[in-house]
Amino acid sequence: MMAPISVSPPREAGSAMLPPFFGARPAEPPGSPLPVRGARPPGGLPRPLTSLIGREMEIRQILAFLREEDACLLTLTGPGGVGKTRLAVEAARIIAPEFADGARFVSFGPLLDPALLLGKIGRVLGIPDLRRDDPLEHLATALADLELLLVLDNLEHLLIAAPRITELLQACSGLTVLATSRERLRVGGEREFVVTPLILPERAAPATASALAENPAVRLFVERTRAVAPSFVLTDENGAEVAEICRRLDGLPLALELAAARIKVIDPATLLLRLERRLPMLVGGSREAPARQRTMRDTIAWSYALLTPDEQALFRRLAVFRGGFTLEAAEGIAAIAGEARGESSTSREMAAPVLEGVTSLVDKSLLLREEREGLPNRFTMLQTVREFAREQLEAHDELEAQRGAHARYFAAWAAAVESRLRDESRPRWLNQFESEHDNLRSALAWSLAAPGGWALGARLAGSLFWFWYIRGHLTEGRRWCEAVLAAADAASDGEERASALYAAGRLAWRQGDIGVAREHLAASVERWRTLGNRRGLAFALTFLGLARRMLGDGPERARADLEESVCIFRQIDDRWGLALALYNLADAVAFDGSGSDIPGSTLLYAESLALFRESGDRWGEALVLTSSGHAAHLDGNLAEGRELLTRGLAILRETGDLWRIAQAVSYLGQLTIDAGDLTAAADLYAEAEALFRNLGHWSGLREAQEALARLPDLAAASTASAADAGALPSGARQESDIGLTGRELEVLRLIAAGRSNAEIAEALFISPRTASTHAANILAKCGLATRAELIAFAHHHSLT
Repeated sequence: MMAPISVSPPREAGSAMLPPFFGARPAEPPGSPLPVRGARPPGGLPRPLTSLIGREMEIRQILAFLREEDACLLTLTGPGGVGKTRLAVEAARIIAPEFADGARFVSFGPLLDPALLLGKIGRVLGIPDLRRDDPLEHLATALADLELLLVLDNLEHLLIAAPRITELLQACSGLTVLATSRERLRVGGEREFVVTPLILPERAAPATASALAENPAVRLFVERTRAVAPSFVLTDENGAEVAEICRRLDGLPLALELAAARIKVIDPATLLLRLERRLPMLVGGSREAPARQRTMRDTIAWSYALLTPDEQALFRRLAVFRGGFTLEAAEGIAAIAGEARGESSTSREMAAPVLEGVTSLVDKSLLLREEREGLPNRFTMLQTVREFAREQLEAHDELEAQRGAHARYFAAWAAAVESRLRDESRPRWLNQFESEHDNLRSALAWSLAAPGGWALGARLAGSLFWFWYIRGHLTEGRRWCEAVLAAADAASDGEERASALYAAGRLAWRQGDIGVAREHLAASVERWRTLGNRRGLAFALTFLGLARRMLGDGPERARADLEESVCIFRQIDDRWGLALALYNLADAVAFDGSGSDIPGSTLLYAESLALFRESGDRWGEALVLTSSGHAAHLDGNLAEGRELLTRGLAILRETGDLWRIAQAVSYLGQLTIDAGDLTAAADLYAEAEALFRNLGHWSGLREAQEALARLPDLAAASTASAADAGALPSGARQESDIGLTGRELEVLRLIAAGRSNAEIAEALFISPRTASTHAANILAKCGLATRAELIAFAHHHSLT
């Protein structure tokens, strides 16, 4: 374990040291005379030795401000290593000719005493011996008649002297100051310009050399790499590694430059592996650079040393978050951790210092603030900054305690949010789950690894189930649930285990792994009965019934589970649960093969729809609409089926339920085939194929692929059928006279050929359940009772 860091800013050396991207500027011996107006002195600005990359927009914005008539003080702020100095010098170089007396550069990095700020400016400008009694008056008198741009670099450790800069500006009407600081100066007349890291390549974009070539972060990394390894070339083969290196380093220019130096010895793939821990790799900066900029750790340590002890404590404790955090989360964890340390402060008492501390860390560029529409503001650390903060957390022996507080907070948060996923606000809360997914993963991992943390992890998994289920994180959700169940011991047989079994079963069911789903759900039902938890029992029963139905356990047994669930929900007056159970029962009534009763499902769907709408649950409404539409299609009502499916699919796209979207798209694809629009069907099944593949739903994927493979044959058959129909004798019976849909006629011909439902499903690339439903509908429409009668009917009407 490394010792807690204690960093003091370096003491002033004989001459100002310059950042790594600058060469040494010409010496300016103290006492050199201030130039007369209009004579621009040589060496006024450092000479950059490397090109500025990816900052065109920022330069335009800075120049626009400096050209405003009333511009007097602009401060470039941002984290260490983001390139504030380089940007300021470039802007000053471009605009210097517009100032009669040019631009001058003053670096304050080595200066420790705020009282010497004006003196340092005077020495650089060649004004000797500022009077001790009033250096401001002496300096103002010397600058009074000049029109000068003054670049004041690295002021964050001298903020107490910032008012002197304002006083100087007030006394010198021709003076403009362009400052750099990791924190704004907070003085009158100041405008702040926040310098952010370079734009990163999108993860979804192709990682080819041509696609990456214009990305600013990649361009900087490649150019700095070529400076040390001239043979390096960005290629399609190494593009993915280079893009990920840039992302791993947050597009921070100093970090990219330090990493690029490593390519002289190791390839990008090896560098990426070693960047699992970033700070040890980000060393070896320019010898001309100040000590604080020779390694990434030193750059961050400089900022850390400028914090108060309370700010340092908050900063390192915030490292426990992954993927950022809200102010509420920071306050909540501070209260939990404080209680664990024996502190008696209330949550409200803890909130004020956390708010002040977070505000200060944002001001000091150690936290970044993100504004998101419809969601609370979020705060993040750059990854290198977070790694440094975590090192400090470990060094102070606070890591485990803080991770425990983090896990307990998010377990409570997830339980509270999960209870709000049953009404019109569901999309907003699902988005919040998505925002906190990395934190929730971290809390789960700690809970399952920490002694005595199993129950916390099980509660978390139970609370996360609906989020994983609706947003399509099926494989990950199953993995966490199985890990929870594997970690359980003999004593872990309470509600947590029943909940984890239910979640594991539901997720397995949604991925089409029905046998595993039935096993978990049956175990969940048994435990809920034993515990006497009727609500948990009702939820487990309704989905156990579905699993039994899909596995062919017998319609009576499946129907009994589904009906018991409906009965319990009515008794406990859980109206949302009742809506869901009625929907599942309606599906069973509508689609259970030879026992199907599509007209009989109508009342169940109607009651379910009314209850979902009562609760404002658009997702539930979409479930009923899509299933009703599919039932209408199978019952021969193509127009009604299309209308219901289209409405339901539109709502599902709003909710982001990927599995239900895939299912509805498949239903619409089947209907479109029956309607004869094979081109539209191909588009629908292609979308379903992609969705099922991403979800890991292999049976759905297989059905979509088989349907796509079948379409060319269907197109050929359709053409041949049209030709045959035109050749029929005038007295022949037309197929449409029987009252069957095109798909039902296909099924009838296959029945007449002696095919079983499974063989029909394989031939038509539909599910066995759908084939069974078609057969039942044909029997009902023809007024027949057995398949033998149906075969005779087909032969009688020349449909074989």
